[in-house]
Amino acid sequence: MTTEIQAASLPVSKLRIFLVILALIKTLGAISGLGGALAAYYYYGGSGGFAQWLLFAGAAALPFLAIAALVLAAKGDLPRAIMAIAIMIIIGFVADGLPGLLLHGLDSSASPIATLFYLALAVLFPLLAVIALVLAHRNEKLVLAAVLVSLPSLGHLVAMIAFAIGISRHGF
Repeated sequence: MTTEIQAASLPVSKLRIFLVILALIKTLGAISGLGGALAAYYYYGGSGGFAQWLLFAGAAALPFLAIAALVLAAKGDLPRAIMAIAIMIIIGFVADGLPGLLLHGLDSSASPIATLFYLALAVLFPLLAVIALVLAHRNEKLVLAAVLVSLPSLGHLVAMIAFAIGISRHGF
């Protein structure tokens, strides 16, 4: 009986560590994003319209959700931690991705890789976040749900590495 409990708790403890690290990364990103949103708000004097208001409101909400995800993951409430991260992705889409997509559409002058990444940000990642939200709410397949909510962070990391490689090869 004890071995069954230990064997069952092993993946949960690894998932918990994974979610704590992911939530910590999301928290640091959300706090740094808040500074950028505040700077843009004061730079434009608050006259940027509805899209700017959405961006600012989303940036203001994300640190609270990120800290909640971090606390929930640290406490071991993995489904709610996954739900908080999924809601962060959805808010990021509504606050940043959707207004940009509605105002500017897809930038056809961008490279095909940049267009694919933008499509992933605008369509794929929010859809995966909704799937993860449903899975976590049902308390089913939590590992899959955690992987789904980590994909946007992984995508940003890949984009940052690709940018760094491009800069190192070709310069600014």
